[in-house]
Parts: sequence; C-alpha cells; structure tokens
Amino acid sequence: MKMTKKLLLAAAVMFVASFGFMSCGDDDDPYGMINGGGNNYTINHENTDSFTHRGYETTALDHEGELLRFTFDAPKTDSGVLGFVWDLKTEKTKDETGTTTKKRTFLLFGLQLNNDSQGTKERANPTLKYYVSKYYHVEDIQAYNFGAADQSTYTVTSNYKVSSNDAGEEADHPVEYEFETPKVVSTTNLTDSDGKYVIWADIYPVRGTSHEPGKLGSGAFTGEYGIQLYAATEDGSIDTENAIFTDPVIISTQLTGYDSVEPDQADIGVYANTYPNSTVNGAWYLKSDYKEAEVIEDDAE
Repeated sequence: MKMTKKLLLAAAVMFVASFGFMSCGDDDDPYGMINGGGNNYTINHENTDSFTHRGYETTALDHEGELLRFTFDAPKTDSGVLGFVWDLKTEKTKDETGTTTKKRTFLLFGLQLNNDSQGTKERANPTLKYYVSKYYHVEDIQAYNFGAADQSTYTVTSNYKVSSNDAGEEADHPVEYEFETPKVVSTTNLTDSDGKYVIWADIYPVRGTSHEPGKLGSGAFTGEYGIQLYAATEDGSIDTENAIFTDPVIISTQLTGYDSVEPDQADIGVYANTYPNSTVNGAWYLKSDYKEAEVIEDDAE
C-alpha cells in the first residue's frame, strides 16, 4: 500500500514537472515575464514602457495553498511586485456573437520591491512591503488595479472597494477587497551571500489550533487562511525558528467566503508586475502544495 502511494505521488510530481504550468492563456502573461514550470519559476523582465506590466502563470494542479520561497534582487530603484495567487476561479461566458469573456476571482499575496515613486528614486536600503487583497470579476489583467479602479484617473474610488466576499461576488464590475494594505517587512536576516532577498511564505488553510509549515493540519477547516513569512537558512531552506510576523496573518471568513465549508482546490499560480522603466529579477520555488488528500513535497531545489 505504501509503495502504491509513493508511486502515485511520484507520478503526480512527474506530471507537474513534465507539463509545467497550465496558463489560462497568453492574456494571463502577455509580456512573457514568467518562465519555468513544475516547482520552479523565474522572472528577468525589463519594462521599457510607460505603464506597468502584469501577469501570472498557474501551476498544473489545483490546491488550497502553498509553502513557497521568493528570491529576488534588492534593487536601488522601485521595480515591481513578486506574488502568489490562490483560490483562483475563472468564469467563461459567451455572448450572442460567440465572443468568450473570462472573469477571474482570486486572492493575491504580493511583495512590493521598494514602493516609492515608481522607477525614479534610488536608495541604498530599499523598502520591502507585503499586501493581501482579493479581486473579483477581473477581465483585463493589464488594467490598473486589475480593473478595480477608475481607468481614466487611475484612482480606486469607493465603488471599486468592497468589505465582504458576498459584496464582491454580487458586484457587476471588477472590485477589490483590500485585506492588508501594504505594510513594511523588516529585511533583517533576509539577504543571502549574493545580496538577494530570500523569503519563505507559508499560505495555508487554517485547520485546528496549530500549524506546521508544509503540513496540512488534521483539524477541521475554520474557513480561514493563514500567512506567515520566514527567513531562510544559509542553504536556502526555510528557517522555521525565524518567523517574520509575531503572529500569522489570518484571512477571515468574511473575505474567504468559506465559513467552515472545505476550501475549493482551485488554481494557484505565481504573479509578478514590473513598473514602468524598471527591471525585475527573481524566482519562485514551490515546495509544498496544500490539498485535502495529501501534501506533495519536492525537496529538490
């Protein structure tokens, strides 16, 4: 029985490695910023335009969360965002002419690299910030704030903001639930010998009262998601003794919309944006996929 289980897991890992990512289409990453597949993705993208490039790539399997590592340059100018999307659901509709429209709803965790006046100000010690939002009914990935804003003035007015999952789902245009506004992350102990930031993010469904990174809890799902950041050891592994947040960020049921119902094993993916006249260099390593039946782990880095 154990051998069969291992073979099935090996086949699943091989499937991910062989097929890499299954993007919903070129419109999800129209500038080809993100490369790779399986557990490893990279970005080395220069944006010479006067507007931000945005994109994501979804993985081959559906899961409830992820333990992953971000590695990226610590530039002296603002450059962009590296992030992770999960609970990604796409609704496709056709009008009377046969034209297909895709509307996406997803949770987004982002790491902002610097966050100053975009692409202009140089600093010896750039600022790093994180944020958490949920977007609803997104049709144009490239639109300012995914379309949840006045596109003529680039402002997020009140009619593009919601404060509950129900309001987001009921909206008839793109809206945002901003759960965590950008907050500064201390960069102490986050750089490796090459001067790159190395950060582990544990994004997981909350089950019971305790959680171990990379392990799906045995308790009942509370309807919430948790996020904790960790520093890395010298070899790049997660340093579970060096958590960045005093307590995990808990995403409430008001935003997830699950209550105690089991979370959907929806699409997950890596996300990036590159500010105007900027370059983003970085990588994602997806170590453990949270799913109800099993956690597939790949220790190869």
